[in-house]
Amino acid sequence: MLIVFALTLLVGDVVLLGFITYKILKFSELEDDHMNPTDFARDMNYVYPLEMGLQAILLLIQLWMVIAFYGTPQLLAVLVNGGYLGYHLHLFAGNMWKVDPAKVWNPTFKKTSQTQILIGVIVYGTCFFLFLYNTIKVLTNHPKRDPVVGAHRGYAGGSRRQG
Repeated sequence: MLIVFALTLLVGDVVLLGFITYKILKFSELEDDHMNPTDFARDMNYVYPLEMGLQAILLLIQLWMVIAFYGTPQLLAVLVNGGYLGYHLHLFAGNMWKVDPAKVWNPTFKKTSQTQILIGVIVYGTCFFLFLYNTIKVLTNHPKRDPVVGAHRGYAGGSRRQG
């Protein structure tokens, strides 16, 4: 079961990196005049709740994994992801997450948005490597058995020969 959750975290983080890549592509389309500000604002306002919801689900899985499979990388990922989710919730509660088409060309909006995207890349990139490490650890941390000795585990005499 831990393997399924570890792989879910890894794939979920790849999807979060995909959301960040989508935002970067939308910014480049806007700057190159391939997209108008209204469409840009609509697309960004659509992606933000999806990103935040997936991040919350991944944090719940992470918390369960810390309880079930205690490890420093997992705990570090909870702290990083939890802090970033707290920041997202702060923006969401204050209704500061919505993109206003009238403010798209404002230099402070552009700088703030690009900084948020850069922080997102750093956070999700860090979590990706922590989740990758955790997935490898879960996959390689299965109990090892000797095929001959493991088959006789219930045998009272054991598998050793005396003599």
